[in-house]
Amino acid sequence: MKIAIYYDWLIQWGGAERLLLDILKIYPRSDLFTLFYHPRTTTWLPPNISVTTSFLQNFPQALENLPIYSPLYPLAASSLNFDRHHLIISLSGYVGHWLKTPPNSSYVCYYLNPNRYLYQSRRLSNRVLKYLFLPLDRIASRRPQHHLCISQTVQARLAKTYHLKAQVIYPGVDTQLFTPVSQPRADYLLLVSRLVPHKNIDLAILACRYLHLPLKIVGTGRSLSSLRSLCTGSIQLLGQVDHPSLLRLYQNCQALICPQPEDFGLTPLEAMACGRPVIALNSGGITETVVNGQTGLLFPKASVSSLLSALKRFRKQRFSPANCRRQALNFSTKTFMLNFDNFIRQKCLSKTTT
Repeated sequence: MKIAIYYDWLIQWGGAERLLLDILKIYPRSDLFTLFYHPRTTTWLPPNISVTTSFLQNFPQALENLPIYSPLYPLAASSLNFDRHHLIISLSGYVGHWLKTPPNSSYVCYYLNPNRYLYQSRRLSNRVLKYLFLPLDRIASRRPQHHLCISQTVQARLAKTYHLKAQVIYPGVDTQLFTPVSQPRADYLLLVSRLVPHKNIDLAILACRYLHLPLKIVGTGRSLSSLRSLCTGSIQLLGQVDHPSLLRLYQNCQALICPQPEDFGLTPLEAMACGRPVIALNSGGITETVVNGQTGLLFPKASVSSLLSALKRFRKQRFSPANCRRQALNFSTKTFMLNFDNFIRQKCLSKTTT
């Protein structure tokens, strides 16, 4: 049986790419399809995997400026050929529901989110495009036979946007890798994120600067220069770090700060797996994993004043590393793989093998 896995683009490393790797571990002989592929920035992919790209791959500046070609994404996704495959699994936050698949195949779309360019953008041009494009996008959302999503937050968005009822299968974290230490230093706060505007990293910098709290920030992105100008001596921009360094940073922080809404959010679970609490915005998928008052604190607004209040409350409370760890174990990679593979076997494999 031939299995194809689709992912919107292979150009970076982040939480969604970790989820893709977990799916590839379940189905290691599958073929990988994508709109764009940059080999130099995706050395994390398994060796010898077959990668097929769309016609957009050879367009000018395609890998440097993806949004300029966003109106062509549906056409590019529809042009990919899956005639040799019996099972097609799409992991997507954009156009993974637009694939054209053979009539006797099984097609599963695992949604990271509805298309961000259309449904979460504040730009006027994208809002206009949304109302013009929405009817076609809703029709395309009926192409997959099975609909999965990463959180109840995304489930609600899919119901509102596409009138779909998707089943939630939570992603997982490697709880065997992310483990606590017996005596953490706990002398700094931590933030792990892509450095882009919607992650609200400036809020964390300004709040920690006001309270003179040490903050270490892991990640890279287009906001690096503007964020660097906000930093003082107690706030460090560490860039991208290797896995052993990231593990030590998690294990020895006071808490992880997440000032942004997340569709699901793997970094809070990684921190909790290391026995460390989370200070997070009370929005999105993080509210499904962080237990307010027990494994962290949730603050109500994406503002400096709201985060300041949470940081002051955090300094007066104690959080049990055991409770944090116990909560993270509910979202292990092993649990995700079992749940995902069980769904595929029950819903898809019986069809393709009969």
